[in-house]
Amino acid sequence: MVQAWDEWVLLVSGSAGLTFDGAAERTLVPGDCLAIPAGTRHRVAWTDPGGPTVWLAVHLGEPPR
Repeated sequence: MVQAWDEWVLLVSGSAGLTFDGAAERTLVPGDCLAIPAGTRHRVAWTDPGGPTVWLAVHLGEPPR
C-alpha cells in the first residue's frame, strides 16, 4: 500500500510483521510504535495467529473523503 498521508501506528496487543520496499521485515509487539511517511510502500505481512492483533493508527494529513 502507498498512502498520500503520514501514518503513526501503535501495536496494542498481538504481534505483526510489516514489510517495506527494500528493507527487512519488521516485527512489532505490544508497545511498539512506528511512523510511516507518506509515499512509503508497505504492507502487513502477517498478524498473530494465536489471537487478535489490535492497532491504534493515526493518519496525518489524510485527504478528505
